Amino acid sequence: MRTITIFHNPACETSRNTLALIRNSEDEPDVADYLRTPPDRRTARRSSASSPRPA
Repeated sequence: MRTITIFHNPACETSRNTLALIRNSEDEPDVADYLRTPPDRRTARRSSASSPRPA
């Protein structure tokens, strides 16, 4: 089973809706509040590389 990580902005409606969709699918994602705790460069690159959409 793969882990879902969402870089979440609680003030963003799209981010809140995406988080709700993931949770409604019975998955509990790892939630990273990137405004409070920005990812380091390595984490950002790894996340971008594993995304199906270009950054």
